[in-house]
Amino acid sequence: MLGGPMLLLGNLVLLPALRRRIPSSLALQRFAICAMAIPGFALFPLAATCCAGDDGAATLAVLPVFFLRITSVGLIFTLSFQFINGVVDEGHRSMLGGVTGAAQQAGNVARFLTPSASAWLVAWANASPYRFPLDHTLPFTLFGVAWLAPLYFNLRLKEADVAA
Repeated sequence: MLGGPMLLLGNLVLLPALRRRIPSSLALQRFAICAMAIPGFALFPLAATCCAGDDGAATLAVLPVFFLRITSVGLIFTLSFQFINGVVDEGHRSMLGGVTGAAQQAGNVARFLTPSASAWLVAWANASPYRFPLDHTLPFTLFGVAWLAPLYFNLRLKEADVAA
């Protein structure tokens, strides 16, 4: 229920504000990964730790983390599609739809496969007799760590690679 308004707030208010402070799209995407996505996914289990038994406090603790999670992905994907559009040079603009479509399909495959893998991982972690990081926090920890892969690829890019 709150995800949609948070996403709109992120793309319509937060992104322009961050662009004024961080004009480089690559640096802005790095910021979104490091300061928003990784904490937004990895910190979810802390609400249970700090606010066990108090639903109101847990909700208040989760909302900022949820905001980071939702807005970070919105910013990262918006910037990624800007990069993709910038890769197609003026002589090949007719290919832009195909390039964007291929990127969308890659995202769709991830959206298709991720819930099944995540459901299995959450079920296993909830039943796990092990201690951190192999306990109930495992899916959140892994998802936070998984953001290191896009960060790695972002760090390999140069401004000239993504200039529109």
